Amino acid sequence: MMNERTKPGYFNYVAALVATLAMTTIASAATITVPGDFATIQGAINAAVDGDTILVSNGSYNETIDINVPNLTVLSVNGRSNCQITDNPAASAVVTISAPGVTFGAQAQGFEVVHETANTAQACLEIDSANVGFPGVNNANPLTIAYNRFMANQGDAGIYSNAALAELEVNIDNNIFQKTGGSYCFHDAIHFNASAVGSAGNASFYTVDLSIQNNLIEEFDDYGVYVDDDWYTTNATIANNEMTGAAAGVGYGLYSSDYIYDYSNVSIVNNDISVCSYGIYVYYAENGATVHIDNNTITDFGDYGIYHEYVKYGSDLTVNGNTITGDGSADYGVYIYELDEGCTAQVNGNTISNVDYAPIYWEYIYYSMGEVNNNEITGNSSDYGVYFYYFEASLFEMLNNNVSGYDNYGLYFDDYIEAGGEAHFSGNTFEGDGTGDGMYFSDYFYYGPRVYIENNTITEFDSYG
Repeated sequence: MMNERTKPGYFNYVAALVATLAMTTIASAATITVPGDFATIQGAINAAVDGDTILVSNGSYNETIDINVPNLTVLSVNGRSNCQITDNPAASAVVTISAPGVTFGAQAQGFEVVHETANTAQACLEIDSANVGFPGVNNANPLTIAYNRFMANQGDAGIYSNAALAELEVNIDNNIFQKTGGSYCFHDAIHFNASAVGSAGNASFYTVDLSIQNNLIEEFDDYGVYVDDDWYTTNATIANNEMTGAAAGVGYGLYSSDYIYDYSNVSIVNNDISVCSYGIYVYYAENGATVHIDNNTITDFGDYGIYHEYVKYGSDLTVNGNTITGDGSADYGVYIYELDEGCTAQVNGNTISNVDYAPIYWEYIYYSMGEVNNNEITGNSSDYGVYFYYFEASLFEMLNNNVSGYDNYGLYFDDYIEAGGEAHFSGNTFEGDGTGDGMYFSDYFYYGPRVYIENNTITEFDSYG
């Protein structure tokens, strides 16, 4: 016996219906041109519906725009060198994105966005975060800001996210940040603010897939990339960016001010950062987070090349393959403070030079595993080549490093190695300047640790090898 779904012609009917729906969907996605269809970009946005594309021809458009239509694609016809959006709004950004799924710019189809007011407190582009993802929108499509040039005369921010980004894919790639005058382009080239997200409390990212790649940031004042608060369950790739500060010894290339939480995976790799106080600053990784700070080139910094505090509760950190060159008076090449409760950290294969105090400085390892292997370390008459402070019940190895250019100690271990665990200091080469010592352990090995000091080469020391 036939039911409705087995009657002749039923499947033909369904196929025709699906085809009709598909054609309706395709037909509903229009392309609107500026100035062909509308004289202004905002006029085109006001006429657009979900899924439309706006194509903007060559020219300079003196207006402030709000992209408030979901899934809208806004492109120039011939790229950022030929299409400019410029204005001097006192109370908003030049461009605001306040709808989900927006694409602003693409390869050879981006914009030049200029804030004309010197020392403005507004951004070139602002992301109205609550309306591009959760909580305003569920299952939002990706937000993409790509191939644009953002310019100002000592502006506040190039791209500013005004609250937490949540349950969203965000791509900020292949953009340029430059100044139109003054001593710097922006205080912060890219700034992510924070807000409460449900029970998670304040955060900048909550379940976000984030890409910040291939951007050029020239002469920033305070931060190249600034993350104001926590990262929850977020996958982030910050890679292949070039960031240059406006003045020696000032500002941070990348600054993460709070916790990276709950199995977040953050890769900060292959960036070129120069002329700043800190190259990369990460405050905290906790609850199974993974942070990779690898293969970056950091030069002409005044204080810290790479700074990471607190790696806790099953988290992992790598600081591998970086080239870190201070300005001659910089304090630290790589600085790590506290590895605790089942974590791992590697500082391997780095080239560190022109640092005045300690090219590698690491305080506290508890119940965890650490490595400092195969680094090339050349101080600038630094106090220490490598400085460690207090290990407890941990596994650690320092193997095959070449250390030179220090005044006082090639390796200085301050405080105890205690409560079990195992530490290997083997195969290293220490070359002093004739005034310092090779390896110095200032205190006791307590309560059963196994410590191996083997096959090291120590030359040009004053008192102790």
